Formats: sequence, structure tokens, C-alpha cells
Amino acid sequence: YWPINKNIVIKDRVFSYKDCPDIINMFAPEPWMALYRKDFLNKYELCFPNISSSNGACLGFISRVLAKKIYIMDKPFINYRFNRDDSISSKKDVMNMLRQRFTFKDMVIKYNCYNELEECLKKNITNTIKHIISLYESEDNYNIFRNNFKILFPNEYETYRAFIEQQENKYKKLFLIYMPKGLLHKNSFFIAKI
Repeated sequence: YWPINKNIVIKDRVFSYKDCPDIINMFAPEPWMALYRKDFLNKYELCFPNISSSNGACLGFISRVLAKKIYIMDKPFINYRFNRDDSISSKKDVMNMLRQRFTFKDMVIKYNCYNELEECLKKNITNTIKHIISLYESEDNYNIFRNNFKILFPNEYETYRAFIEQQENKYKKLFLIYMPKGLLHKNSFFIAKI
């Protein structure tokens, strides 16, 4: 886990998403990794969406897209604790992970940025789906997730269905190769099916 991908981030100058079309994949989405001007938040009426968890990512993503000036400072300004067992962030609600990605997509459309960010956004959504698939420990739980995805986000499910099926097959093969090295989630049901 890294807050900023230092290999691709623009350093030592002010930039915006127009300078970096992969901006949402360059930073971890947490909004508290940035300092914001109050007039910026007010101008766009930015706030946390009504999602019980993973809502910070929406705010983090959209603020990076709407900001006309972003500057990376490679020194800490706040002390942020993460990965605490008792935090809401540690309780992964995969449907909320998807909900916040699709809410972000709606925000990008609202602010007329979708065409410029379409590939970046698709990459982010597919990476999220890939991560979610790797988390499941039983086929029953995975099937519940897949059915909920179909019901809650029918259009998005159809958009990404071929990708989901491809990932399911890929994970079945990858677990044979990478599992001994500990690179994939050790309890995934895909192991049991092989």
C-alpha cells in the first residue's frame, strides 16, 4: 500500500488531471491525504456521499479531478493512522466499494469530465473488481456478491460481466502459481475449486 505512486506522479510543479490522465490511479483515494481550500469544497459543494463505508474515496477521487491546481509535497503534514482493526475502513463492504466507484463515475459525468477520464475510470473499476474477487473465502459468499452486483448495479454488471468471468477463470489458474508465494488472498474459494 502506498498513498502516492511515486513512479508516475508529477513532482516539483503544479498540475491538474488534464496533465495526468491516469490521476485517479496515481493516488490512494482517501481524502485526508490532501489539504483542501474551503472555497474549493464550497464551489463544487463537495461532501461525503451517503455511503456507509468507502465514501471517502468518492470525495478523494472527485476532488483530484476538479482541482485546477495540485501540488505534491513529499513531507508529512498530518499523522494519519490507518489499518486499525476497529476503524470503519477495516471493515470492507465490497458493495460499498463498488457503490463509491459508480457514484464517482456519476460525479465525473455531472462535471463533464467523463470522456477525458473514461479509460482511467474503467481501469480503476476493473482493479476494484479484481481486488474484490480475490477476497472471497467461499463460493457461496462469492455468489452472493455476484448476485448482489447484478441486482444493485445491473447496467454496470453487464458492462463488466465479461471482465468478471475472465477474472474468475484467471484467478483459478493464478492460485496454482502464486499461492505458495503468498501473493494472493490465501483463503479464496478459488483454491478449493482447483
